[in-house]
Amino acid sequence: MFDLYRWKAFLLYLIMVFCFSVKCIELNCNYLNELHTSSRTHLLLDQLQHFDAIQFDNCDLRALPSGSFLKTSNLKKLSLEHNRLTKIPLTFFKHQVNLIELNLAHNELQTLHNDIFNENKRLVVLHLSYNRLSNISRSLISELEHLQFLYLDNNNLHTIHMTALDGTDLRLLHLQNNMLNFKNFGETWDVERASPFQTLDQLEELNMRNNSMTTFLHDWHTSNLALSKLDVSNNKIELLDFRFIFNNWTNPIRINVSRNNIKALNVHHDFTLIENESQVEWILNNNPLQCDCLLIHFATALRNQSLSLQKNRIKFITNHLKCSTPQQFAEKPLENIQLTEFTCSLPYTNCPNRCSCYVRPVNTAAVYNCSNANLTKIPDIQSVRHYLGLKLPLIELYIENNNITLLEMGNVTDKNYVNHIYAKNNFMENVNAENLPNNLMVLDLSGNKLKRISLEALDKLSHMNNLQNISFGENPWICDCIAYKTMKSIKNQFAKIMNVNDFICENDKELNMIDAKQLCPIDKTPILIILIILVALTSLCTTFFYMKQQEMMVWLFSKNATWFFGKQSNVDCNKEYDAFIWYATLDEKFVANDVMPQLENIGPKSLKICLLVREMQGGDIVPDQIAKCVEKSRQTIVILSPNSIEYFDKLKQRETKGQHSDIDVWGLMGFRVAHQNALNEKRSRVVIITKGDIGRIKHFQSEIRAYLTANINLHWGEERFFDKLRLAIAHPKYFKDKRHTNTIETI
Repeated sequence: MFDLYRWKAFLLYLIMVFCFSVKCIELNCNYLNELHTSSRTHLLLDQLQHFDAIQFDNCDLRALPSGSFLKTSNLKKLSLEHNRLTKIPLTFFKHQVNLIELNLAHNELQTLHNDIFNENKRLVVLHLSYNRLSNISRSLISELEHLQFLYLDNNNLHTIHMTALDGTDLRLLHLQNNMLNFKNFGETWDVERASPFQTLDQLEELNMRNNSMTTFLHDWHTSNLALSKLDVSNNKIELLDFRFIFNNWTNPIRINVSRNNIKALNVHHDFTLIENESQVEWILNNNPLQCDCLLIHFATALRNQSLSLQKNRIKFITNHLKCSTPQQFAEKPLENIQLTEFTCSLPYTNCPNRCSCYVRPVNTAAVYNCSNANLTKIPDIQSVRHYLGLKLPLIELYIENNNITLLEMGNVTDKNYVNHIYAKNNFMENVNAENLPNNLMVLDLSGNKLKRISLEALDKLSHMNNLQNISFGENPWICDCIAYKTMKSIKNQFAKIMNVNDFICENDKELNMIDAKQLCPIDKTPILIILIILVALTSLCTTFFYMKQQEMMVWLFSKNATWFFGKQSNVDCNKEYDAFIWYATLDEKFVANDVMPQLENIGPKSLKICLLVREMQGGDIVPDQIAKCVEKSRQTIVILSPNSIEYFDKLKQRETKGQHSDIDVWGLMGFRVAHQNALNEKRSRVVIITKGDIGRIKHFQSEIRAYLTANINLHWGEERFFDKLRLAIAHPKYFKDKRHTNTIETI
């Protein structure tokens, strides 16, 4: 009977006999369904010991004899791929100690004996792809210390023992298209702290595509630091928490986590990651993101092209990254969603009835939307300071399109945290300052029933440093003088944050455009009253000043108000004495004891007085010396007393008898010289002091009467006598008192 197998073997034997010097042989597609253990087969295979590489690919092999290749210890590369092998004998590779690459891909292997590769210590490349392996045991490849390339993709792998890869030197590991999740090892261990990859510090490429991974393994970013390519796409990962993924990779790395079930991407608020010298590229496309408030930090980092991203050399590929929830964002690209739209709903326990409440982290606000709820007052609001790890120091209140009549914030706890109030289209008629929160940024009261707004409310608003916008339009404002003053205050304080043209009067005119004269006509009555009062006060003051001018002048002079009186005349600036005192001999004691001490010995107010008795020297002529005294003095003071009157009476009697004497000349000379100087200089030069009862002036001779009526007169003992006397000496032009003359007339 014809034996096809034997003829094929014999043919191969002949070929190898003539080609024994060939180092590589391919026996592909020779339909050697089985390698028999006959003597001829052994003879055939024994001849293969001279070859470095042998390929038995696509031969439809279903089984291998346990003693095959016993003499092929020099073999370095062996390929048995694309066959139908279901198992391999334990000793099949026993003597292939120099084997470097072994390809068993595309077979039907379900299991491999734990010790099958024990003698293949030099193995560098191992292909086990496209089989039916379900498990990699502890010792299957752990002894292959030179193994660098391991292909286990497209199997039925559920588990890899945690230490199965420990002894290897892997640079590339393909595990795609399996069912790995690293959760069920039959022993207790923490997937976040350890994995089969824990010791692979030289691993450069890891392909985990299309498995059942639910988490991004801790070892990938703490142990496998030489990675340059990591593919975890098409898995079941739901969360990437970048707060705990450390950028420690030493090479530029491309990480593909697309087509997972990632709903959340957690980052620090400023994306503060450990600085890395290498570029890290994350491919995040085609994940069903939950675009709520928790995504805000990641969205902000992408939107702003964060400096921290550039600093840490991080790049995100998100051109096909879309939202799946909430419903309004379904299938919407992440990059098309505004930052203000990332929100989270508050629990119903923190939300009033008929309101919707949520948090908006972009401005750290809790939002209470109670619009269109048929409310008649602002509802009770329990403020929320923290939610889902977010700080919420601000409150936004929406109460538009209701029936609220008063902006009363008493039902809001911590009302000063309210910074936005949208109360458009209600029935509010006024705004009270005490009801306004202290830290408003936006206030919208348009479309209400406001007729006026108090200046107190505007003043409170003007002191809010963060105020950005105020809306008062579409209200029935009363346009009168009060409203004009309000508008003036608004222009001065709120021109940048308020549209002044929003103030429309009931006659549809803009309050801002109405002339002030139309709103505030001038009432002349108050002006007339004020004028009358001013005239009356001026008259009273004038009368009072006229009546009391002497006393006022004296008081000012006594208080050293020299600025009021000005400088003394140039005529007097060279005078040696302030005053020359003339008196009767019998009044010498009065002058020495009562007058002189008050004029000469009073400190800074002291005056320099000239007395005839002190100026006379031996041989001096009295008339000449009197004339000199008058000439050297600014004023001449005459003491008019009963003694001097008696002296003048004697002069009169002598005049009647036609008698003249030197006494006459001496007595009148002081008057005459001083009076003549006063006439020449047109100013007062004589101050008359009356002392005691001097009788009636009409009894005096005419020349004396003329002197008395033309000069300053003081009466000894009157109030503030010496203050008046000093004023008369220093500034006679401010001293005009006729009362004393009148007194003399009546004596």
